[in-house]
Amino acid sequence: MKSKKSNKAEDAARAAQERFHDQARKMFAGIVDRKGSAERLRPPAEGYIRWVREGRGQTRETTAEKMEVTPQSLAGMEETEADGRIGIDTLRRAAQALNCTVVYAVIPNEVFEPRPMIQDVGAVLDEMAELVARGKQRAKAQGKAPADNAARSPIKLPVILWEGEGDPSSPRR
Repeated sequence: MKSKKSNKAEDAARAAQERFHDQARKMFAGIVDRKGSAERLRPPAEGYIRWVREGRGQTRETTAEKMEVTPQSLAGMEETEADGRIGIDTLRRAAQALNCTVVYAVIPNEVFEPRPMIQDVGAVLDEMAELVARGKQRAKAQGKAPADNAARSPIKLPVILWEGEGDPSSPRR
């Protein structure tokens, strides 16, 4: 038979998971298709820099001048981008010269479960206090000083005690 605390914890975990999935769906809206694939975001074979530059009718010389590099350097950037070896800072410089914005994303290929989050810090503290009390009782029964026992078996605190804006794993806005 499950206790009310464990049912509450399971409900809270389920609610947190649903919130996570809702957030993820909103975040990826328009980026991934209904199957969760970002395939449509594959860059053109020639890379975005060349594709946008040519699409806007700009010559390599004009774009290179805006970037304050030689046309040969820009040709090298276009080549490294097409090969997938371009640095993000270089891509941003080229995008700026083309009046574009770089959007950088890492999109999971499959749905994953979020790490568990603690919903009720009070319940966690109650449980920790109960563990400490049991440890003290055990130490007393064994004739040891509680401080000695606590030093040898410290209680490990959960890593996540917050959710939302204060959570370092949350996306920055």
